[in-house]
Amino acid sequence: MRARIARAALLCVAGLFAALLLAIGIGAWLLGREPTLQRIVAVAEAKFGGQLVVTGVTGSLYDRIAFERLVFRSETKIITVEHGALRFALAPFARTFTISDASAARVTVELIGKSDEPLQEPESLALPAALHLDTLRLDALRVAELRIVQKNSTTELTDVQARVRYEGHRWIVARIALTSPWGTLSGRAALDATRPFALNADLLAEGRVAEAPYRAPVAVRGKLADLALASNFTLADRADRTLAGDASARVLPFRDQPLASASLHMAGVSPKRWKADLPEADLAIAVDLVPVPASLAAGADLGTPSI
Repeated sequence: MRARIARAALLCVAGLFAALLLAIGIGAWLLGREPTLQRIVAVAEAKFGGQLVVTGVTGSLYDRIAFERLVFRSETKIITVEHGALRFALAPFARTFTISDASAARVTVELIGKSDEPLQEPESLALPAALHLDTLRLDALRVAELRIVQKNSTTELTDVQARVRYEGHRWIVARIALTSPWGTLSGRAALDATRPFALNADLLAEGRVAEAPYRAPVAVRGKLADLALASNFTLADRADRTLAGDASARVLPFRDQPLASASLHMAGVSPKRWKADLPEADLAIAVDLVPVPASLAAGADLGTPSI
């Protein structure tokens, strides 16, 4: 009798285990199906109340998602991503989510209005606790073309690339690179995810201005609400002779007047070095700017740059 009861109990446990495995298998199959992904995207669109529209969604929740077009609208901007794709992997026991590759053929940011609300410093830049992640990695971000549109002007950036990770309550940009109408920009940065959001970045801008090649390493130090920028740059003339100078600025992004101060210093400047019919000279340029409040600007003595 006891043997029958034990056998029945064992069969019951085995049956429950088999049913559980079957349920897991069916669930895994459903999650991997493309219609499941499309339904989840539809739910996300509904949550945003029409602000988000995604079309041409393909792939699965396991490793790769692609879409033809994603549009997000707010009161001040319209962001359009065309022909985007994500390849990813989740390691839940290690609490790590890795995006091995994120790409888009074109991203357009259209600025359609100015918000009356001032730019506010965030409370936190940490990952949401609901994600239960300690590490987030973006191994490769590639955007073939990034367009910024405002009124009648358009700025086009190309070949935008980045490698980013979040760990230890820090955002680390191991690499960023892009090409603009003024040259190329590359570098790396680290930003604390908690206040006061310490920022440390080293960038390199290279290109041509007024047909003159330039090279400008830029160091950014401080905290998100109070940034110090400094550069020792070089500029070449028509004969490829180098002219050196330095520039600095203090930026307060969350103030009504973001530029707190700026300076530019150069020595050995001769107009003839850039245009043959101009006179020879040996000039030193020193420009120091300190904005004044609008209420004082009408009667303020702004001073003059020294040359």
